Amino acid sequence: MALAIVVLLSVLAVALGSYLPMPLGQPKTRSFNLEARQWAYTPERLRVNKGDRVLIHLEAQDVTHGLYLDGYGQETFAYPDEKGKLEFLADKPGVYRFRCSVTCGPLHPFMIGQLSVEPNTPFAGGGIAILLVAVGAVGWGFWRKANGASG
Repeated sequence: MALAIVVLLSVLAVALGSYLPMPLGQPKTRSFNLEARQWAYTPERLRVNKGDRVLIHLEAQDVTHGLYLDGYGQETFAYPDEKGKLEFLADKPGVYRFRCSVTCGPLHPFMIGQLSVEPNTPFAGGGIAILLVAVGAVGWGFWRKANGASG
């Protein structure tokens, strides 16, 4: 019985510890080469962690394009013979849209992309699963003891 309590408390401590906001790793510099052509960005989705330093190199493949990042207020321009550069600290978790800020043709309003800034905290699902298994095992042990099962 004492062993079951110790195991349960240990598992509970691990499970609850997974809710603490601890960074998964040190912030990194994330560099992206973003190609812009009528009427799309490649790649159209970027993913970073909170705290990362982000460098975006914008290259226009056909005509002049811009990139404006909603939520961060950052903007750059790229010309067919000159790349644009954006540099910022990803300090706000969430999903942000970036869009062309230079009218580049009739489908210009549809030239959008997405930046996901992950919160950089551990996933709690593993801790919850361990907790549920431990509670189930202890409950099963008590049920067996109450029903006279041995061994």
